[in-house]
Amino acid sequence: MKLNNVHLTYCLNIHSGETWDDNIKAIRTYSTQVKQCISQNQPFGLGLRLSSLAADTLTDSARLDEVKAELFSLGMYAFTVNAFPHGRFHDTRIKEKVYQPDWSHAERLAYTNKTAHILATLLPDGMDGSISTVPVGYKSEAKTEAQLQTSAANLAEAAVYLARLNDSTGRTVRLALEPEPDCIIEDAESLVSYFQESLLRSGIIWLKSKHGIGKSQAEQILRSYIGACVDTCHFDVVFKDPLEAYRKIHCAGFCIPKVQLSSAISYTDKALAMQSFRHLIDGVYLHQTRIKRKDGTIVRLHDLEDNRQTEEQLTELEEARIHYHVPLYEFECHGITPTLGYTNNGFLKAAAENTCHFEIETYTAPFLKEAIGTDIVNSIVKEYKTVIELHQDKTADTVDKRIADHGINIYS
Repeated sequence: MKLNNVHLTYCLNIHSGETWDDNIKAIRTYSTQVKQCISQNQPFGLGLRLSSLAADTLTDSARLDEVKAELFSLGMYAFTVNAFPHGRFHDTRIKEKVYQPDWSHAERLAYTNKTAHILATLLPDGMDGSISTVPVGYKSEAKTEAQLQTSAANLAEAAVYLARLNDSTGRTVRLALEPEPDCIIEDAESLVSYFQESLLRSGIIWLKSKHGIGKSQAEQILRSYIGACVDTCHFDVVFKDPLEAYRKIHCAGFCIPKVQLSSAISYTDKALAMQSFRHLIDGVYLHQTRIKRKDGTIVRLHDLEDNRQTEEQLTELEEARIHYHVPLYEFECHGITPTLGYTNNGFLKAAAENTCHFEIETYTAPFLKEAIGTDIVNSIVKEYKTVIELHQDKTADTVDKRIADHGINIYS
């Protein structure tokens, strides 16, 4: 759906499944229900999640034409892809595996280029596309200078591919690195530093030596096709204001093709935090945690599973934040308080001025049925309503009535 100049969707990584057959089944089963509630009379935008396995089955042009025709028949269009997880993302222990292969490996480049080709084919005429990806790699996995240079070279190759894809198809697809706690890029400062000191420097050298592209053109290609995905949950976890982070990236001259909307978990009560930490361990995803003490120091936990001395770690607690994507609305469960950082200082309105892709990404909702007290479809719909309300300064009742009476105009 579209709010003014912003395309709004939810990420299909909330639905279990790794193959394209799994994906299209989820679209037919769940996305159609969300569309019925949110944009019954207008086209409905999709945020695809394509594993490498799913992407492999969509390289055939005839198959892609069939997919595009089916989406059109359902009143849907695809405009963004989550290409962060290369492999399996559901129903098994993932943890640090989600970053592999990282950008120092050729497999990441090949997978991303396949995804870009697919998205360029599925995009409606005149619409840009975006792909979110890993923030170079996971920090604790030692990265030599040679590996960082290889990562920059691979990202430069991705930029060249996207530029040539634009030339051959007329479709613009941009790649968005998604900062995440404990990664090489985990906040706005590390993103700008990496882009300036590694991506531009090594990328420009690579493009000149490999493709004969001059410095000015090389920098233009890198800045045009490689940017950032601002995930509000991730910035909340590391105690960074999403709006301030957004502005730092934008002011540094790097594009922000995509914003992902989700809340993290916050605790300010020590006893409640101690009780809840172990309850939230799901054994599947990595839940990086930051504990801010009253003296301003911050304790970093690699994962909730690494919590061994909770009481000591929570001494003089001011606030603990957990990388655990929870819905964009307030709810009650085990004392969980959502950070709701995306509302800070009018973040939605400010970001909408320069970013045209917003994606709701609460992929852990299946683990939170007790918390959200409803089914997945209703939870997603409630998140849409929350974003619409904040974006347009509407009351919840007004949003409900507008949806019920008219649907939301996607192409306004």
